[in-house]
Amino acid sequence: MFLIGCVNKNKTLKEDYFIGTWRSDDNAKIVLKKDGKGELFNFNFKNVDSISKIDSILNGDCEWRFVQIYGRDQVTITCYDGDTIQYLGKIVRTKFSINFNIGGTGLFGQSPPWNLYVFIGDPDDFNRYLFIKDK
Repeated sequence: MFLIGCVNKNKTLKEDYFIGTWRSDDNAKIVLKKDGKGELFNFNFKNVDSISKIDSILNGDCEWRFVQIYGRDQVTITCYDGDTIQYLGKIVRTKFSINFNIGGTGLFGQSPPWNLYVFIGDPDDFNRYLFIKDK
């Protein structure tokens, strides 16, 4: 019996596909622009940083790029100093990067349409912070 890893090795993905607006079920929004810049709106940071359990919402400018990490296609979003997180009612300046996995439909998620996600907590629980592209 052969085992197939759940790795997105689709070589047909292009950076242009990711340009546009992406939304999650909790009304968070990611806007990715052609020039590599972007914006995050109502982004629940707790879903990305499950270790610190910071309950915060991120709104701010960012940069993004389409990358391959360990053979997996991903979208990396980086927010720089000057962007803000609301933490305990205060505005806090921050700098961090988020690597979004790219998943699709089908048995192993290897077919379009593609979506962006990060795992919330343990990946074995398959709980994802999922963003779907606007049509």
